[in-house]
Amino acid sequence: MKLKNIIRFIEYSYILLFFGIIILALALANQSKEGAFFFFQLILGGLAVIFYFIRLYIINYFIRRTPYPGVLYDVLDRTNLSNNISFELSEELMTEVYKPAYSTEEFLNNNDLESKIGYKKAGFPYIIVTLCIAFLIYFSYKRAHIDWWYNALLIITILHSIYKWQKNKKQPTSANIVMSFTEEGLLYYNTLITWKSIYDWKFTTEQKNMIGFNIEYYDVNQNNTTFFADTTNLDINRFEFLLLLSHYKSKYG
Repeated sequence: MKLKNIIRFIEYSYILLFFGIIILALALANQSKEGAFFFFQLILGGLAVIFYFIRLYIINYFIRRTPYPGVLYDVLDRTNLSNNISFELSEELMTEVYKPAYSTEEFLNNNDLESKIGYKKAGFPYIIVTLCIAFLIYFSYKRAHIDWWYNALLIITILHSIYKWQKNKKQPTSANIVMSFTEEGLLYYNTLITWKSIYDWKFTTEQKNMIGFNIEYYDVNQNNTTFFADTTNLDINRFEFLLLLSHYKSKYG
């Protein structure tokens, strides 16, 4: 399982209980408790509730089997997502934190990460997809002339389309690359910060109308310096940035 998917699962695992309860409540509130769609709702809602209560076992299962425990541990620790998750700080894990043995190419390919970051592209109309799903569910309750399995098929098709769109996004061209993770350091526009000089970093939303990362490093005079990397309009989320920075710092710093 890819690292960013594990992190997303951990971040949003608490929503599973709420999601499951809502689905079960909608199913029970439906006056007609017959038909396959009702049982589909019961199964979906029940699984969400069950997943919530066994989420820690699932999370620890993936943590024990990921080939990148050092990077995962660092990102979870920096985002305060490591609470209630058991990490055995073994010598092997700490070695992976500071001196990973795997190659950068392997890490990028296996986790769907890009080392060259450009501006965000036009986003997929998620609100339209959400409304379509909502209407399908509404019509199924109103006994419209659409079978429940047809609704489910349309929902799966929409979700699959989103997945394929995400997988097939064009990579940034050399003309619009803003940020690059290189073996020498982090290149942001024309500013290069070497990995050896960086000693800390954290996600921040304190800048007005901007989100990004405060990167702390030593300048040429060994003075403590903070550099703000604005990622508001860049095609990278905070977990991808943290995964990349953690890997490159460990590998080349």
